[in-house]
Amino acid sequence: MKSSHSTIWTTCLIASGVVAAFCGALAYAVAGPATALIDPNLLIYVHVAIACVGPVLVGLLTGRAFHAAMKRATAIVRRAELRPEFANSAGPFTPILAEMIPRLESAEQHSSDSDRKRAELEARRHIEQRKFAQLSASLDCIPDAVVLCDAADRIVFSNRAASTLWCDGNSCVSDLSALPELAKLIQETRSRTEATNRRAAEFTVGTGESARAFRAIATSIANDDQPAIAVVLKDVREERQEKERHVQFISSVCHELKTPMASIRAYTELLIDDDVETEQERKETYGFIESQVDRLTRMVNNMLNFARVETGVIKVQREDLELNDVLTKAGKVVSQLAEEKNQTFVSELSDLYLAAHLDKELFGQGVINLLSNAVKYTPAGGEVRLRSRLEDDCIVVEVSDNGLGIPEESLPKLFDRFYRVPGNNSAAKGTGLGLALVKHIVTELHNGTIDVTSEVGKGTTFRLTLPFGHRSKRSGRSSSRSVSTTEPESASTTSE
Repeated sequence: MKSSHSTIWTTCLIASGVVAAFCGALAYAVAGPATALIDPNLLIYVHVAIACVGPVLVGLLTGRAFHAAMKRATAIVRRAELRPEFANSAGPFTPILAEMIPRLESAEQHSSDSDRKRAELEARRHIEQRKFAQLSASLDCIPDAVVLCDAADRIVFSNRAASTLWCDGNSCVSDLSALPELAKLIQETRSRTEATNRRAAEFTVGTGESARAFRAIATSIANDDQPAIAVVLKDVREERQEKERHVQFISSVCHELKTPMASIRAYTELLIDDDVETEQERKETYGFIESQVDRLTRMVNNMLNFARVETGVIKVQREDLELNDVLTKAGKVVSQLAEEKNQTFVSELSDLYLAAHLDKELFGQGVINLLSNAVKYTPAGGEVRLRSRLEDDCIVVEVSDNGLGIPEESLPKLFDRFYRVPGNNSAAKGTGLGLALVKHIVTELHNGTIDVTSEVGKGTTFRLTLPFGHRSKRSGRSSSRSVSTTEPESASTTSE
């Protein structure tokens, strides 16, 4: 292309020189006869002027033609489609365009290929980014911590659950130097030469109440360029606490069952051996045996009812009734226990007809559990109180005592199964199932609520609320046709 440009400019210069020489010769031929009459010096100036003006004129004409040819060539080059035959209309630029058009076509093809490849790469990048975002979002939904470490034991990826473990305030752990147990597990996984590429271990992070127990599963990811280790960590603190509570539960159940059974055996032996002298003593012995049998029955019922709750299906027998009747029956059961400890049992039931729709056996068992706990954790000479009243469209039942009280930090866990308030084992034994069962009966089976207020050394109050009214009235039936009916219901429940 450069040689074509040089050829054009050389041609223009030669043409200008030829024209200048021709103009000089023409001037000399025309003015030859008159040269004798003209001063030679003036003649020289005339020749010089003609020689100079001629090339300028020729240059102007040539430049104009060159400019017109350039415009045509530019128009050809700017066409959307270049064809070799277009070069024939470019005038003096024909050789240039003849050489340029194939190269431009090749460059255009390369540019088109590059654009297509760039678009493909951009599309792949967007797809990969979308896949990574979807994968990250999916891993963030997992409650377990997921971590990916490179060959240098740097954490290159972690999901949201893991981030909450590694971050402390504004700083986050970027390597495993602060987690020696996990670093050891990863090293063992990386150096493992057996058939499986997976290892598992349990370890504890932190000390005291803030300590957290984890079960970690580390898996080696085969990658020749960048070997990595993926780790899944499950917080097993609740699981361990659950196991501990189960152990305590078994121990408590054994003790709770053993105590009344031993008493029953001892008093039965007295009767068999005829060691009871008077009829009054015999009646008292029978009464004590009966109370211990009732105690065993309540304990077994608690465990059976809780087992029914844990299975997920429990049969509920609801009926329209007067709530105070259920509360009165429960109060009579527990008042005997209060008398044995020289406690005062006070029943303050509402004078109103408290219409309710509930299972009298299950709800009665729940109230007995609350009253029994009040008696159990109230010292001799204390007071246990049962109240009922109507508030708006709800029935309120309160069980209060002036006993030991419950520490504030134990209140949120009080209704958890197998939970025992620390220090209460010395006051009274228990299974830790009673309050969990009460909460399920009130909230899940009767659409009620239960809450507790307590102060150490001053006592505790449990407050239950239930919907007011019979089912027939709530469904719009006439109150005059309301009758007490029993209807079986099957309620799906979840264990707590």
